[in-house]
Amino acid sequence: MKLNLSVEEVLTTTRSVRKRLDMDKPVDRSVIEHCIELAVQAPSGGNAQAWHWIIVEDRDLITAIAQKYQANFDKYTSKMEPLEPDDPRMHRSEENKASARYLADNMHRIPMLVLGCVEGRLNELPNAAQAPAWGSIIPALWSFNLALREYGLGTTWTTMHLMSYGEQIVAELLGIPFDSITQVALFPIAHTIGTDFSEALRQPISEFTHYNKW
Repeated sequence: MKLNLSVEEVLTTTRSVRKRLDMDKPVDRSVIEHCIELAVQAPSGGNAQAWHWIIVEDRDLITAIAQKYQANFDKYTSKMEPLEPDDPRMHRSEENKASARYLADNMHRIPMLVLGCVEGRLNELPNAAQAPAWGSIIPALWSFNLALREYGLGTTWTTMHLMSYGEQIVAELLGIPFDSITQVALFPIAHTIGTDFSEALRQPISEFTHYNKW
C-alpha cells in the first residue's frame, strides 16, 4: 500500500516503530525488494556499492536471532542506572524502555527481519578509513527506512544483537563471512497498525546549530 506522502511528510513522520508493528500480517517480499532498490540510490563512496542486505523470513532463524536479541537486551537493561523520580526525562525514559521491552519480548513474532551489512571489518580500520565506509552504508539504510514508511511498513534501527559475540553468532546462523563483512543494523519489519505517525518533539535548531565556528 503506497501512502503517497510528500517528501516532507516522509522525512518528518518516519518514526522508530515497535508497539505499532502488526506481528500477524505477512510482509510481501517484493515490496521489501523495491524498498531496497530505492535505498541503494543513496550515495556510495567511490561508487563501491559495498552494501549487502539479508532478508530473513525463516521462522526458525527469526526465533534464533530474537533469542540473542532478547538476551542482550536483558543484559544491557540490567546495567542501566535508573533516573531520579524528579528528573524531567523520567516520563519519556519510561515510555522508551517499555517500547524497547515490548520489541525484545516480541521479536520472535516479527514477520521479517532485514540485516544491513557492509564489506570489510570496519572495527579494524583507523577512523579516517572507517568514516567513508560508514558514510557509504548508513545513508542507504536510512533511505530504506524512509521507503518502508511510504509503503505502510514500519521498523526501528536496532543493533542490540551485536553485543556479547552476537554478531559472530548471527553470522554463523546466516552464513555471513564474519572476517570480511560487518553487520551494521537489524531491522524488524512489519505493517504498521495505522499510518498516522506525527513529528517528533525536538529541540530548536538554535540549541545545536553553529555558524563558522563552534
